[in-house]
Amino acid sequence: FRARCILRLSDPTRGAVLALKYLQHWDDPDMCIQVLFKTLAGLEACGDASETLLRQVKRKYRICLYYQQLRKSVSADSLAASSSRYLRLLLASWHQMEHICTQDLKGGVETIIRCRQVFLAAKVFDLFTTLRPPTSKPLDAEELLWLQTKLRNATSAANIAALLKEGSPTRNRIKAIRQLRALGPERVYVVSKDLLVQLESAHAIHVVVQYLDRHLQENSDTKEHHKRSMGRGTGSAGSA
Repeated sequence: FRARCILRLSDPTRGAVLALKYLQHWDDPDMCIQVLFKTLAGLEACGDASETLLRQVKRKYRICLYYQQLRKSVSADSLAASSSRYLRLLLASWHQMEHICTQDLKGGVETIIRCRQVFLAAKVFDLFTTLRPPTSKPLDAEELLWLQTKLRNATSAANIAALLKEGSPTRNRIKAIRQLRALGPERVYVVSKDLLVQLESAHAIHVVVQYLDRHLQENSDTKEHHKRSMGRGTGSAGSA
């Protein structure tokens, strides 16, 4: 009833204040999204809305939207089979997702990545770093760097996984191998760890594992050749 009343209001500021007041009592993300979208559009259209109020509404709207996207991406069977306590908590309600990501953004983002929702994880990271409530504790610099690195590697893995989808043409597989090679020796194994989690096809997993075996062998051969060259160089110097 209150949601319908807010939707009928012509004053966007009053609507926003009331929406934020009653939002914590609403569990239905679809209803929250509908009310917040209308309120946000009204605030942006009026041009003289309070910046603080605009940020608060925008933040709540995105939280509800991202929660809805995550919930739709995880099937009931997958959730039942999952042993992840964090995933169950994240999906309990949008309020719970907000609480977790405010208190432990690292745990929340990592859990969303494991659901093969890398781009959604990046959106959640952006939301909880750029629109953090003033009362929340600042993010630790080390944790922030870890999250940025994790998302960078997971995004690379997601892009490669998209090329290795079942039924993809051979040219996509070749492109995926090129992208793996371009990562260099320092990142290839870290990205591949995320990549193997994201792949669903047994054939795609085989392609990646085969490449990693070949890459490991090539590295091993290169090191062995370098050691032999150094040994010959040392021997020649000793003879001289």
